[in-house]
Amino acid sequence: EDHCGSCGDVCDPSNASGQCSDGSCDIVSCNSGYEDCNASVTDGCEVNTQTDEANCGSCGDVCDPNNATGACSSGTCTVGSCDSPYSDCNGSPADGCEVSLATSISNCGACGVTCTNSHGSTACSGGTCAPSCDALWGSCDGNVNNGCETALNSLTNCGSCGSVCSLANAAESCSSGTCTLTSCNSGYANCDSVDSNGCEVNLNTNTSNCGACGNSC
Repeated sequence: EDHCGSCGDVCDPSNASGQCSDGSCDIVSCNSGYEDCNASVTDGCEVNTQTDEANCGSCGDVCDPNNATGACSSGTCTVGSCDSPYSDCNGSPADGCEVSLATSISNCGACGVTCTNSHGSTACSGGTCAPSCDALWGSCDGNVNNGCETALNSLTNCGSCGSVCSLANAAESCSSGTCTLTSCNSGYANCDSVDSNGCEVNLNTNTSNCGACGNSC
């Protein structure tokens, strides 16, 4: 092997065991973790298949995971970094960064963040849950992930979030999503027929409406 083909031509291929046969240097075997991918004895077993992303584990096995930059570690292709806005939510390099955090309802903005909405529909837009509410429902708690959680036909949220239904000297209702007067307290009346100001007249003291609306003293 020290004089293979001519004096001084040593048969010692890189990262390999060599053998001189009929005056030609041949590769007998590659060192562990290396392969001769270009079939040339000149540079021996030139590829480190433990780290080479173009030959990861064996010649020709390209480490190019979907939507990601790959990394070849110990001959195994792994996800190095994901392209924005993708993420490897299942932890498998086989399908790379398989989830778009910008549009996935079950991984919206981050892996495992689920958009739900029991009272309407929902979508993931730009990594943020975007609920669309059914009639008389609203997203009032500031958390878009749980959708439209609040009924808008209650006295504390009447027609919209935080809109209180409270009428002067009266009992009120918001069953339809609109604050309506149901009855006046004793001694009071809604003489102007406007619900929003409640039962505005004290029938015991108002000289224009004494005991009843329109009854002047």
